[in-house]
Formats: sequence, structure tokens, C-alpha cells
Amino acid sequence: MAKMLRNKYDIMALGLLGLYFLMPLWSYVIFWGLFPKIRLTPIFGILLVPVLAIRLWLLVTKKYPFPDKRYALLWVLLLLVTIIQIAWAPTLLSQIGANAYLLMVAFSVGAYVFLLGAEPLAFQVAASGEWSRFIWNGILVIYAGLILMIVYGVARYFFNFHQLLFLFVLYNPKRIYNYQVLSDTFAIISLLMMARYGATGLFQRLVIYGISALFLFFSYSRASVAAFLIAGGLLIVIQSWKHNRQRKILFGIAFGGALFLSIMAIGFGALSKNAENTGFLSLIVQRFFSMNTFRNPSFQGRLQYWNQSLPLLKSYWLMGRFMYEVVLFKRGAYIHNWMSFWLAYGILPFLLSLVLLFWTFVTALKQCFSNPWAPLACVLLLFNIIMIAIARPYIWVYFWFALAFPMALVGVSNWRENEENCLSSALE
Repeated sequence: MAKMLRNKYDIMALGLLGLYFLMPLWSYVIFWGLFPKIRLTPIFGILLVPVLAIRLWLLVTKKYPFPDKRYALLWVLLLLVTIIQIAWAPTLLSQIGANAYLLMVAFSVGAYVFLLGAEPLAFQVAASGEWSRFIWNGILVIYAGLILMIVYGVARYFFNFHQLLFLFVLYNPKRIYNYQVLSDTFAIISLLMMARYGATGLFQRLVIYGISALFLFFSYSRASVAAFLIAGGLLIVIQSWKHNRQRKILFGIAFGGALFLSIMAIGFGALSKNAENTGFLSLIVQRFFSMNTFRNPSFQGRLQYWNQSLPLLKSYWLMGRFMYEVVLFKRGAYIHNWMSFWLAYGILPFLLSLVLLFWTFVTALKQCFSNPWAPLACVLLLFNIIMIAIARPYIWVYFWFALAFPMALVGVSNWRENEENCLSSALE
């Protein structure tokens, strides 16, 4: 009975996780007015309640323990963040209103979805049964759907403005789509797709790496592209290293790829100084290669947020000031790195998040040649570290998945036991 309930829980948690990864697609449908505008987060919140209740019961009855103590501490961190958000509610509701407060707190729903779904996802991708193949096919469907969405968005922009760029703003009436969520989702799903082929699928990984990099390039997020290129390249190296016969090929590809990217960067950097000569690529070239100067508007805006927010740490370094940017400045005026997590929640959650992140990263590195899924854990953690270091603030929901899933992958010592937990018995 307990095993049956655990398997049913796995199905529910994985289903919820899959739906959440599909949210960028559904949001883009709403963005184009093809479906009435609805808030998707409350729907996930309602679906989350029974899944969370079952997980709690399985934990209390010791039928489904956490993979290791790190995962338990991650839950402690999320609960601590939730308590802080609730504690600030009376003050924030009177200062900024219910809509602004609930909109910000809604990001925590995604964090709970990720922590619930990461465990069964790790168990099942490591298994070799029918349900494992079903899950990988589901990841493939999400990957293909995101590609089609990027193609559609770029095509619509090209037909209207004759530029190859993802369309995320409409003016009649004005609507803005969050392209960062799309880019981050696609980058993470791409890393999962690359890891699917194990240590011998060098060609498949290279194809996915190239295709994903190309579509990420046109999806507008520079941080996602940079983090994916680094993390994906590392995944290719680690997963191919065991095969001695591939080392010369691997180093040749790595050297050639690095040389090619360097030439492209120099060339596009030069073109960006005279963008009108790049034709239908001028906007995307300006976007990505304006990073070679500190005068670009994005950098200047983030520098302003840094300068106006950092002094607040003198007053709020201990307990934090949740939603400080909305109250004191404006929505979105947070520090665009993980220092904003410190300023929002205080020193204890900040230090705990970093300890868990680097503790898991070190563990994954140690397991790289003994655990077949440790390379994926390494690169997801590296992707996470890069993103929160250079671009993403405390509300970045994928921090939780890119920590919880690697944690589950490295936290299970006996992978044979996972195959016994396969979902094949769930329908018996």
C-alpha cells in the first residue's frame, strides 16, 4: 500500500513538474491573445496542495525519506523563505497592496513544485524501465515545443520588422512576455537532453548543443546563452572523458569550437560598432555584443540598481528586507545577482543557500566518474552558479530546480535500488 502511494505520488509530482516546464508555452499563447488571460500560478498553487500533503505523509511515516541531509536542509531553506515572506505580509500589504505582494510571493509556488518533482525525476531518469523512457520522451516534447515557440516568435518579428529577434512585446494593447523565463527553461531542458545520451552519445550531444545554442541566441537572454555554452561544453567534456579513444577527437572539437566562438565574437563585436551593416541581424548583434562596452543601457541600469541597493545591507544585513526594491524604488529594481537574496531574506538564508549550492557541487564533482548522472548534476549546478552570479535575483525560481535536481541525483548511492522504484508498479 505504501509503495503504491509513493508511486502515485511520483506520478502526481512529475505531472506537476512537467506542466510547470510547459508554462512558458502556455503563457505565450495567452500573450498572443489566443486564450483568455488567466493567472497560471494560482492554478499550480491549488494543484500543489494535495501533492505536498501526500509528500509530508510519506516523509512522516518514513515511507519516502529524503535522498540525504542536504535535501532536508533545502526544504528548511524554502520553509524559512516562506516564513519570512509571511512575516512581512502585514507591512507589505499596507504599503504596496495585495496584488503586488501576491505577484511576488507567487514565485515560491514554483520552488515547491521543483522540490517536489526533483526527487522522482532523479529516480526515474536513472532507471531503465518503460516509465523512464516515457519521461525522457516527455522532456523531448517540451524541448521541441520550446523550439517551435522560439521559431514562431522570431518569424513574427521578422515579418513585421525584418529582423531576426524573438517577439516579446506587443503594443496594441501593450503586452510584455517574460523572455527570460523562456530562455532559462530552454537552457535547462537542453542540458537534460544532452545528458540523455550518456557517455557514448558524443554526436547527439554536439547536435543538441549546437541547435540549442542557436535558438537561445535568438531568444534574447544573454545570460542564458553564456551559462548554457559553458555548462553544455563542460558536460560534453565530462561525459566523453571516460572513453580514451575519444580524447583526441574531444580536444580537437573543443579547440576548434573555442577558436570558432572567439572568431565569431571578435567579428560580431566589430560589426556591433556599425550595426546597420549587419542587415536583418543588426538588433540581435547589438543586443549580444554590446556587452563589450560598459555603456550599454542594460549594464548601466543594473549598475544603478546595485549602487542604490547595496547600501541597504548596512541596515538589513541580518534580517533582510523582503521586497525592498518594490517599496523603496520600483518593481524589478533589485540587484541582479544573488546579493539580492541576502538583502531580501537576511544573512542566514543567504549563507545556507550558498553552502548547499557549493556543498552539492563539490559532491557532484567527486562522483563524476562513479555516478553516471553526476556530470548532469555538475553542469546544472554550474549553470545555477553562473546565473545567480551575473544576472538573476532572489525571485529566480529556477535556482530551486537547478539545486534540488542535482541534489537528488548525487544523494542516492545505490542506483540499482532506483530501478526497483520504477513507476511500472504504479498502475498495478
